Amino acid sequence: MKSNPIENLLSADTNNMFAYELLRDSLIPEVFGTDTTILYWAGKKMARNINLASITDLVTFFEKANWGKLEIVKEKKDKQTWLLSGDIVKFRQNQVKTADFNLEAGFIAETIQIQSGFTSETIVENQNSKSGVSIIVQTDLKNPNEVEPTNQFHFEKPTDND
Repeated sequence: MKSNPIENLLSADTNNMFAYELLRDSLIPEVFGTDTTILYWAGKKMARNINLASITDLVTFFEKANWGKLEIVKEKKDKQTWLLSGDIVKFRQNQVKTADFNLEAGFIAETIQIQSGFTSETIVENQNSKSGVSIIVQTDLKNPNEVEPTNQFHFEKPTDND
């Protein structure tokens, strides 16, 4: 078994959405109330700990974490628009009155910041859209972010034997 706990979780065949949703949409709002900015900062912290190496790894991570399907729909030099969609996003939008996507937004912001080397923040839009949630990443190309080199996580490419 691998020594990195994140790698161990990602390689395990476990997918318990009940536990995730119970914590995410029941316990956390009970403890922290309606202010969900803590989730944004938690997402950023998680991204620093996981440190994904590429955009492809970010997309794969979202699928593996069962956070939804993530894709870039628009890209400029200092701005990206992502669409987060899929069954879990639809479920949360339909079942949870106060569903938000700040955890995912913070994770994306920090991942892009680490990968680009510039300060990046996100805005979540269209949280109730049937097509998914828009997450806009704004990168400040005038504000370099000094990132300490750390181990980066790469998802292995599937082989024909998988």
